[in-house]
Amino acid sequence: MSRLFSGSTACSFARTVQVASFTALSLLPSSSLRAQTVAITGGTVYPVSGPKIENGTVILQNGRIIAVGREVPVPAGATQIDARGKSVVPGFVHASTTLGLSQVGSVDGTNESQKEGDLNPSFNVSEAIDPAFVNIAVARMEGVTSSISEPTGRFLPGQAVFIDLAGSRVDDMIVKSPVAMMVDLSEGSKGAGGGSRAGVMQRL
Repeated sequence: MSRLFSGSTACSFARTVQVASFTALSLLPSSSLRAQTVAITGGTVYPVSGPKIENGTVILQNGRIIAVGREVPVPAGATQIDARGKSVVPGFVHASTTLGLSQVGSVDGTNESQKEGDLNPSFNVSEAIDPAFVNIAVARMEGVTSSISEPTGRFLPGQAVFIDLAGSRVDDMIVKSPVAMMVDLSEGSKGAGGGSRAGVMQRL
């Protein structure tokens, strides 16, 4: 049994596959992964849809999944990862976080997610992403392979970015920048509208 993925539907390894308790691939720079063919073999594969595949194989080529199945041939020269006794699952995407922007909340020197003021539509956090932050590696080891890292603050704090949690350079990590404009319409932003939610919406 095999399941083939076209280029338009296949996802990059860093966003889709993590071998439980096996982090060798996730510790490699994403540029290295995209430049080679990788075969993860022998594990229990849990596809995005469909039943689990015992003793399955996942083939990645140039950073994209090209085949998943039980009897998928391994291309010659592929880097092989033995996943016997392990699970191969889709990587988690953290959709609201400051990964790469904040490391220790109480230490200002490790926080880059917020700019002064309540109206910062041009503030894009991509330039503040730090690939060396320890919490990135911790999140990756727990199965989070991508995130939407966002600015913090009241009313309109700025632009969020979509990143892969692999790579030693910001350029290796950025998938889409910006991916969203963040707006805070909570009670805490009423001051931006003169003390009224209606005023906040008017200002927006």
